[in-house]
Amino acid sequence: MLIYLDHAIERRRQANQYHTVQDLIAAIEEGAVLRVRPKAMTVAVIIAGLLPIMFGGGTGSEVMRRIAALWSAA
Repeated sequence: MLIYLDHAIERRRQANQYHTVQDLIAAIEEGAVLRVRPKAMTVAVIIAGLLPIMFGGGTGSEVMRRIAALWSAA
């Protein structure tokens, strides 16, 4: 995340658009927006991987269901 924020600030400095607090806020927003999709995809993949464990049955499913519920809540 910090790399994306640093790159956004550096781009604004090179474009000579980094003088006020508002410019800093705009650079932070620009860098943060670039990280929303990868983080959302990570969460979606983790949840999709844990859903079969939560709703599955069979040997050891009681223990695995608790582990999956713990990781889904975190």
